[in-house]
Amino acid sequence: RIDVVDAMFGAGACHVALGRAADALPVLQRAARIDGERLDVHRLLAQALRGEGLAREAAQSYREVVRLAPTDAAAWRALGELELGLADARAASLALEKAAALRPTDADVLGALATAYELQGRDEDQLDALERA
Repeated sequence: RIDVVDAMFGAGACHVALGRAADALPVLQRAARIDGERLDVHRLLAQALRGEGLAREAAQSYREVVRLAPTDAAAWRALGELELGLADARAASLALEKAAALRPTDADVLGALATAYELQGRDEDQLDALERA
């Protein structure tokens, strides 16, 4: 018996690997609707959406990734960076704080966190993040 979600994930992954993220999106979105608990599907969907410049949709997919894998520092970072791009500094700082807690010496995470703090006027927190970077 063929697992439909596995087949859809495979097709989506092939599209992405071939540089055709736009073709992967409908397949991965359908797979995510069929099985909302598949971390691999949500992660690839989020990456494809981000690659296509669909920041709001990518952020929503990354929220699903961190719901399913709350210790995924890379997903928290991606979510925070997307929130920064969407001009939601508060949401960005919350996501980036999670990433920084998981990767306390990651200079890229701390730099993005400092930017989120700066946009909120949180000067002391910004300085702390920059010093840790």
